Amino acid sequence: MKYYVYAYNDYTLPEQHGGYQFSGRPFYVGYGSLSRFLFHLNEARKVLAGKPPTRLYNPHKTRKICKMLESGIEPRIDILKTGLTKDQAKLEEKRLIAIIPNLTNIANGGEGGDTLSKHPRAGNWGDTFKIIKAKTIHYSAALAQIIPNQSSIPLFMNLEKLIKLLAVKHLTTS
Repeated sequence: MKYYVYAYNDYTLPEQHGGYQFSGRPFYVGYGSLSRFLFHLNEARKVLAGKPPTRLYNPHKTRKICKMLESGIEPRIDILKTGLTKDQAKLEEKRLIAIIPNLTNIANGGEGGDTLSKHPRAGNWGDTFKIIKAKTIHYSAALAQIIPNQSSIPLFMNLEKLIKLLAVKHLTTS
C-alpha cells in the first residue's frame, strides 16, 4: 500500500515550506493512505452535528476546522507527496512539522493515532490518560452525575474526554 503526506491549510496567501507550495497557511500536516486526508474534515463535521468525537482526536485541529466550517468555508487540503512507503511518509511528515511554524499538530510527527497522551508536555497526564483508557467499567448512574445526557456511554469514554480536555488546558497554560 502506498502512502502520502498531506496538509490542511487556511485561506491566507499561499506559502512555501520545505520545498512544497501550500495553497494557504498550513495548520496541520499528516500522512496516510486511501482517504485518510478526509478523516479530519469528517471528524469536524461530526462534532458540529453534536456527535462525540472519536477517541483519538486532536482538539486544536478539530476546533480550527470547525471554526472554518461555521464560517462557511472548508480548509484547503494539499496532497504534498505521494507514492511513499509508510516509513518514508512518517519521516516526511516529521520533517515538515519541524519546519512549519504554528501547526496544530500535537506531536512531532511519525506517530499517528493517540498523540495527545504521548505529547512531551503532557507529563503525568499522558500516564493517567492511558490508565483510564484501559478501563472498561460502565457506571450509568455515575455518568449521569458527571456528564448529563451521556448515561448510555461507558464511563471510561467520558473520562477520556475529561482527561483530554484537562490535558489540553494544561498544555496550553504551561
